[in-house]
Amino acid sequence: MSHKKHIIIICIILLIVTTLGIFWYTQKNTGKSVQTEIQKEVKNEKEKINNETIYNNDEKIDTSDWQTYRNEEYGFEFKYPENWKVIEDYNPTTPLADMTLKIMPQNTCTENKNLFFDILISTYKEKITPKKWYQHQCENPDEIKGYKGETKEFKVGGLEAYLVVENKTTYEDINYILFKNGTILFLTFRKKNNDKNFSYPQYIPIFNSLVFSIK
Repeated sequence: MSHKKHIIIICIILLIVTTLGIFWYTQKNTGKSVQTEIQKEVKNEKEKINNETIYNNDEKIDTSDWQTYRNEEYGFEFKYPENWKVIEDYNPTTPLADMTLKIMPQNTCTENKNLFFDILISTYKEKITPKKWYQHQCENPDEIKGYKGETKEFKVGGLEAYLVVENKTTYEDINYILFKNGTILFLTFRKKNNDKNFSYPQYIPIFNSLVFSIK
């Protein structure tokens, strides 16, 4: 009887240990699964907020005191902040443009030395959509990597436009491409990923307002 009793006790102990082990394993993996799902939700929410900040022009800015830049030669104009300036370059080094513009604050300092918007201006004889033009500039448009969110086709004041956000290792570009009367306007706002001196997102609405003022 004593021997049987010992066997029963050992079986009970093994059963308890096994049950506790199964319970611990289940709780551990459930916890990991929940944690993973939470991390995914946080990541998705951050990307959603970032994409909405980029894509939407809902954050209205008072542009009543902004200056107006007009280019009679290429037939377009846009508004830009009062305390900013436009620098023209009719001899750009890039083969993509006939001329370039750089829009930046009047006074630059360490905090905003990388704060500027670029506009490449190029004549194009045939009518082409901004999306087709952009893809034409890429050697392998089907293999473009690093987009954050989705590209987007839309209208700016009746003009066809295309938005591309490129996320590279050292920088992130917000690109708008517009086509007007045989002229391609390629606007870029670049964030250098190692630049911690100024708040990049706060200038996106300014860039968007400039883009949406083009006519």
